[in-house]
Amino acid sequence: MLWHVDKTNFHILGSVHVSNRPLPISAETVRVLNRTTVLAFEANFDAAPNLAPAHYKADDSLSKNIPEPLFSDARRLWLELGLSREEFERLRPWLAAFRLMNAVLSSRGFTGEQGIDRRVLDLGKKDNKTLFFLEQIDTGLMAFANAPRTEHETFLSRVAQHTEEGLQEVESLILAWEMSNPDSLLPIVERSLGLMPVTYSAALAGRNKLWLHHLLRFARSERDTVAVVGMLHMVGPGSIPTLLAAAGYKCSIVTEST
Repeated sequence: MLWHVDKTNFHILGSVHVSNRPLPISAETVRVLNRTTVLAFEANFDAAPNLAPAHYKADDSLSKNIPEPLFSDARRLWLELGLSREEFERLRPWLAAFRLMNAVLSSRGFTGEQGIDRRVLDLGKKDNKTLFFLEQIDTGLMAFANAPRTEHETFLSRVAQHTEEGLQEVESLILAWEMSNPDSLLPIVERSLGLMPVTYSAALAGRNKLWLHHLLRFARSERDTVAVVGMLHMVGPGSIPTLLAAAGYKCSIVTEST
């Protein structure tokens, strides 16, 4: 879904990071992308994050730090997906959850190559657009790493013990994109904030605030610019449109047809 910051040359593309099918990109969005000179993304997906702090030291392990039923369920799913038994014990709960989530998505046919971010990034590279990254690759992960231990366990539980619910949320994101319906994303944001308030406040509204000075610079620039961010950053408390409005910039969704 595409938003335009009124009376500026700045658009924001609310994206889906992964999909299990090619997602339609409207003719209007293609037109905007073709004429833009600057493409901004959350982070450089090709960079490798520093995950060393997310591993336990030699005298510690995952099984010593989470309830046994959660450990057993997570390990069972981990092994079913063909992941390394030795690696599992060394991961802190939040990283184990991410690894499991990515493996589950991959096993069901969800890939980044079919998501919007990767497709737009590849187009930008091909067309020699100026690329800009709103944060370092580690920043988004830190919202999870710095959350309370109880929320680490909740995150792992959502992936390992409520797997189908998580997959349904991803499907809801894809349907919201296909139907150009941002309001349908609000229940996802509300549920995530209810289950993991510290994590998702930092991951969504917190990061939006960190990005705001870049976004305002894009709005003030004469260069055609598109920022590509996850759709959940565009709805709910502390959303990008809300922050821009407080700074005097109205942000409106562009009516699209595919």
